[in-house]
Amino acid sequence: MTHLNPQFIHTPYEPGVSLRADVYARQFSVVVAGTTTYPEDDLNCGTYTREEKYSVCTGATLSEVITQITEISQRRAWAFRDEEKDYYNAELGHDCGPVSFFAQSVCINDRLGRKVLGGCIRNGKIFWIIPVKDNAAAAKLHQQCDALLAEAAFESGWDNFSTAKTLRQEARQLLLADVAPFWRQHPEVLALMEPELFDVQDPEVLAAYAV
Repeated sequence: MTHLNPQFIHTPYEPGVSLRADVYARQFSVVVAGTTTYPEDDLNCGTYTREEKYSVCTGATLSEVITQITEISQRRAWAFRDEEKDYYNAELGHDCGPVSFFAQSVCINDRLGRKVLGGCIRNGKIFWIIPVKDNAAAAKLHQQCDALLAEAAFESGWDNFSTAKTLRQEARQLLLADVAPFWRQHPEVLALMEPELFDVQDPEVLAAYAV
C-alpha cells in the first residue's frame, strides 16, 4: 500500500507555521463588492439593482492575488453569473439572471478571514487604500463613518435617497482602510503601498473621490 505524504510549505506570513500545499496555495482570497443589475419580472418595466459581493480569486501570496485582481478588473471580467445555473424562468418566459455588474470595491482576506487590504474601483482601475496604523486611527475612522451614516439616515428621512446612497458609499469606502491589526503594519503590506508600484489612496482624502 502506498502512503501519500502531504507536502507542507513554510508560510512567510506566520512565523514558525507550515501549511499543507493546497492550503498554502490559497492563503489569500479576494472578494469584489458592487451593484448587480437584474431584469424585472415584466421586461417592459426595465431593470433593478442589488448590492452584492462575489468571490473572485485565491492565491499563495499577496502580490499574486493583487496581480490577478488587477487583470480581472482591467478586463472587467467579473464572474457575476454562475455558468452552472439555469436562470431561465419558464413561467415568466425569460432569463431572470443578472445582466451586468458594476464593481465598486475589492477586499483581500487571509486564510483566517482577516482583512488584509481594501481598494476602491474606478473605471476598472483599483486604488488600494492605505491601512490605518493603529486602534486610535481605526476609532477615528469609525467615528467618521458613523457621522456619514447618521447624515445618510437624515437625508433618507427627507426622501433624498440619491444623497443618502452616496453618503453610505463614502462610509463603506472609508472602512476599506480598517484592516485586521495583524496586517496594519505588516512589512509586505507597507511595501505594496509604494505609489510607484500600485495606485494607492490615503483614507483621509478618500471621501472626495467617492463613486
